[in-house]
Amino acid sequence: MLAKQGIVVVTVNYRLGIFGFISSTALSAESGYGGSGNYGFMDDIAALTWVQRNIARFGGDPRRVTIGGESSGAVTASVLMSSPLAAGTFAQVIAESGTAFRVAAPGSMGAVNLKGEEARGDAFFAKLGATDLAGARALPTQAILDATRQVDPINFFNLPVVDGHVLADGPWRTFARHKQNDVPLLVGWNSGEGSMQLMFMDKFGPLPDVLKGYYGVAADQVAPLYPGAPDDPHLLIKAAGDYGFGYPNWKWAMAQAQFGKAPVYVYEFDHAPPVPEGYFGPKFDSRLAGAYHGSELAYVFGTLNTEPKWAVGDVDRRISAQMSTYWANFIKTGQPGGPGLPAWPSYDPAHGPQRMHIAAETAAGPDPDFALFTTLKAAHDRIDPPEPGAALP
Repeated sequence: MLAKQGIVVVTVNYRLGIFGFISSTALSAESGYGGSGNYGFMDDIAALTWVQRNIARFGGDPRRVTIGGESSGAVTASVLMSSPLAAGTFAQVIAESGTAFRVAAPGSMGAVNLKGEEARGDAFFAKLGATDLAGARALPTQAILDATRQVDPINFFNLPVVDGHVLADGPWRTFARHKQNDVPLLVGWNSGEGSMQLMFMDKFGPLPDVLKGYYGVAADQVAPLYPGAPDDPHLLIKAAGDYGFGYPNWKWAMAQAQFGKAPVYVYEFDHAPPVPEGYFGPKFDSRLAGAYHGSELAYVFGTLNTEPKWAVGDVDRRISAQMSTYWANFIKTGQPGGPGLPAWPSYDPAHGPQRMHIAAETAAGPDPDFALFTTLKAAHDRIDPPEPGAALP
């Protein structure tokens, strides 16, 4: 659907997992800049450089290149917006449900420090019996992949690292120092992000235990934000979604709103796709999925007709047309609004932040979670380790 609106859509391949993101002291020593990791992001930057040189031949405008991604792709977008190496390669950013502004927690893709990743990589190579890089590079690919899963199936090698090269500093400090690639940002998340955790765990809770696991000593500070029965699955999904996606993406939006000159546009996708019972397996009640992680993609790209199990109706098609047009307008102009669409104001905390609610009745309004996320930030500031990287002048 984006292509039908005059957008030249480019997708790229980049190195993944251990081949794209491992750090080690030996790799840092040979790099020429004293760091390692982030190879997958370097692939993205190389692709963007190619796009700048060549996209006009395909009918594209190198002055209007927009990077966009969902989940780990949105993490990549936040890294590139924070990276000096990516300067000048894009004009806008679209990010759905992911960011390197996340706290470094199990399963998170928040930015981490180089020394810790080097130690993890050194230990990995030692476990495989590789005493130097030549030995590591001689190992069979499958042996490396198998060992990666055995060593750490959750925190596998996929993390942005503050290496002094791709990332000169932690993302928040980069923005606070006005060193980000200051371009228009469209960023958001889905209302049912937390249902993904329920799918994987069958059940989780009660809520006080969940909040304790997330916020530690600050759990009592956060608990009043989620009043209700401690075993209410909807409340648990809300808390999990805020922790893993809502708050971290809001933090990115706030960083740009506070420290950038270009506008930021914030949304929440709040429409549950019409999936049948059993869609996520026999153990999960599909009614709890809601607007689950990644569910917006079929609406953005207009691919609802490729979902044969969904009972797609007129509301779904209308939402898809709206989202696709918002995204296309943003790519073309740096702002999502346009004729025939509900107005979408930029996110301005100083004058009442407005968030777009994308649903059966799409409309912008005061951000209903602004006070909640502000409290979560205070809790995170209290409990989180320092952002990786040294503060620079």
